[in-house]
Amino acid sequence: MIELSFVNLPDAFTYLLRSNMQSSGKTYSGLRSYLNVNKGLKGIIEKSFKDIDRDCRFDRIINSLGWLGLRDRLAAIFLEHLHHGFFPHEVSLVQISPVLNFENKLKNSNIEGFSRAFMLGFYLSFVYHENVKDILDELVDDKVLEFLKNDCKKNQKLDVFLISLYYFRQFLGDDIFKLLRQGTSYQEIFFNLGENEQRIMTKNLLGYKASINEDDLFVDQTI
Repeated sequence: MIELSFVNLPDAFTYLLRSNMQSSGKTYSGLRSYLNVNKGLKGIIEKSFKDIDRDCRFDRIINSLGWLGLRDRLAAIFLEHLHHGFFPHEVSLVQISPVLNFENKLKNSNIEGFSRAFMLGFYLSFVYHENVKDILDELVDDKVLEFLKNDCKKNQKLDVFLISLYYFRQFLGDDIFKLLRQGTSYQEIFFNLGENEQRIMTKNLLGYKASINEDDLFVDQTI
């Protein structure tokens, strides 16, 4: 069973992943202001984006990369730091290819502008960096993809949905798909689990949400 322990993710970056970043001039203006306040994140860009613009001018960088290009490079830089202990001068996206592939196969379930699937993959790359691809494939297999395609609307918090679905399936098997198709509420399913199963599910969800610094409740009427 996948375990979601707390990891110290870069909060200035996960804040952006949690935000609505639909591409627009207003978004880019807000991003520029955000980076000017968050000196650490700005410093990483100034060190590692010189291949895009030697003077690291934000307008040039964002116009060249767009939000998603900027996001992907930052994620790769943080993973490089995790593995090797330093921020690279040159950026390679090889390390985040499992995350990008994971996000791509969920593109029809993710609301445009949000990076929740990407954030979940990024988080799991910290927890399971040796075999993250296998973990991502276990979390979202063909049956989950089919369920998302045929029975689910797009979900703003797709990451929490996928985690919840994974643990429900661990405890209830594929019957969980039938229950959800019938409209059974999240609360009803959760409170019909055994006490130990509830504890395991809660512990793992809290581990993930603490890592991304999101403190809103994850128990709601529906999933």
